[in-house]
Amino acid sequence: MTPPPASIPPDEDTVPYALFRESPATYMAQTRETHRPVRVTGEGRYSSILLDAEDFETYRETVELLRDVARGEQDRLAGRVVPQDEARRRILERFAE
Repeated sequence: MTPPPASIPPDEDTVPYALFRESPATYMAQTRETHRPVRVTGEGRYSSILLDAEDFETYRETVELLRDVARGEQDRLAGRVVPQDEARRRILERFAE
């Protein structure tokens, strides 16, 4: 993991912890409205990320899907595969029960 820069340039999505602590609801509303994360800094480094709850769930689902794809690719490379017709037959049998 790459360490954050020594000095973080200010922007509308980055806020020092002291300022965040004064009005967390403002930043919560900002993430809801913009769908961009707010990065909270402490001592000149990123310390936390605030995400809208729906956006967080979307990120989680995306990561899970990417992990499933990676596992499938690992299975393919290891030869743990069956022909499409066989896979279809197995699925239909399982749901026919």
